[in-house]
Amino acid sequence: MNDDICIHAVLVADVFVTVLETKEKFVLVSLLFFKPYEVRYIANWVDSYVVSYNEKDSNGYYVKNALKIEQAIIYNGNAIAVVARGKNKIYYDNNKLREFYTPQEQYKEMINTADAKKLIC
Repeated sequence: MNDDICIHAVLVADVFVTVLETKEKFVLVSLLFFKPYEVRYIANWVDSYVVSYNEKDSNGYYVKNALKIEQAIIYNGNAIAVVARGKNKIYYDNNKLREFYTPQEQYKEMINTADAKKLIC
């Protein structure tokens, strides 16, 4: 096992934002939905929302392609925002965001849904 890399899953606006931690930086790598959803729900979610990870310029932190910010947090010094998809670039004050240093809950195992058995209802 490589101690130089760690994966974190942080719950933001009903989706887990998965972040890869290396010795040098944190990188957003994926989104996880914590409940089983149909593919069309997830596709609709991706069409309706944007996840912004630590995007900033000389004017501050921002989200682009946004209508409104659903939730934004700071995780280990990095801003994560889930926003309703739109056409605007919205700036926000990261000093007003709640900071998380560790995931709210520890999950000891992940389930590969590709190995799940089909249920007949």
